[in-house]
Amino acid sequence: MQRSAFSEREALGLAGLLKRARRRIHSETRSLGQSLRFPTRVGKAVTQEEVAEAVGISRNWYQMLETKKGLRVSPTLLGRIADVLMLSASERVVIFELAVPELRATILTPAAGEVLEAFRSLRSLGQKLWTATTEVEALTLVREYGTRHFTSDLFASRARRDTGGWDDHIAIGKPAPLKLHATFDSFARANYDSVHIDEMQHATILVQPGDVLARSDLRYPFAESFASALDFAGLNDYDFITARVRSRLGFVASLGAVHVTPHQYDEVEREHLSTVAALVSHALSAGA
Repeated sequence: MQRSAFSEREALGLAGLLKRARRRIHSETRSLGQSLRFPTRVGKAVTQEEVAEAVGISRNWYQMLETKKGLRVSPTLLGRIADVLMLSASERVVIFELAVPELRATILTPAAGEVLEAFRSLRSLGQKLWTATTEVEALTLVREYGTRHFTSDLFASRARRDTGGWDDHIAIGKPAPLKLHATFDSFARANYDSVHIDEMQHATILVQPGDVLARSDLRYPFAESFASALDFAGLNDYDFITARVRSRLGFVASLGAVHVTPHQYDEVEREHLSTVAALVSHALSAGA
């Protein structure tokens, strides 16, 4: 019988999981969660001392967490450690179950863990957006957010210019997805008029800030219209999810996560992107 992901991590233990998470952080990483690394440490392996400083505990105490079994750790401290080590939602669930055995009696589904992670990250995003003073700054913040919290091949913001055209700004992407996206975009601009480009950017469908559209939705009628561009770019099986952003000044943009292979967007992903778009719209409207 194949072992579950939790049983494998249980064998590793909290100490082993924390050590592995620390060691996998790239040496060029410039921050540990919200804590910036000293310039002299960038380029070097992340140490126990660095993690301890970022978490706000002594090195000796953190060293014990990575070496001794059976230590009891408060949920608040666990949360800070998870932030600094940049653990995924599923890893957060596991370290809580390992550190607080009583939690194992409570069934916490992967989706529930994803919701908790989304709430935590959205709070941080909201605080940053509230200080943004321009559309460009807000969209830059949310693209950076998208690179960390949406498991897509690329994450983009699309902003409508005063002249009616659209500009794409890609935040994340493997070389192949970026090339496919550029190929599709150049073909579309060369072969479709402004009305069709608006349709491609979903301007005629997404009306309210936070309104969400996935390619699998029945109200997405443009697959056939753009079949030639999709074929040209090799994007026949791709999937996307997108949401509208708007300010009181009439500024219109959209946020989108793209998979170049089929991906079924679940309710957590849809609500997460919808909330992000609504937060950006609210911040821009308040600053208008």
